[in-house]
Amino acid sequence: MHLYRETSQAAGTTRLAVQDYGGTGEFIWLLHGAGRSAADWLPMAPLPAGHGRVIATNLRPLPAPRYNRARTW
Repeated sequence: MHLYRETSQAAGTTRLAVQDYGGTGEFIWLLHGAGRSAADWLPMAPLPAGHGRVIATNLRPLPAPRYNRARTW
């Protein structure tokens, strides 16, 4: 069971893979470090959901988290 909803969002002319952990209010955007992925946030991402809407993204050029459907951004 996933604690987030996978989607993609437009950022200008680019689409980014997004993991949406829910919550309401202002966005809390979780960014991973170099050479890592949004999956790094899985253990702790739901914690701040009471303070805003929590999202994590894979920075370019990393693929979407569904590796069986990976694509280059």
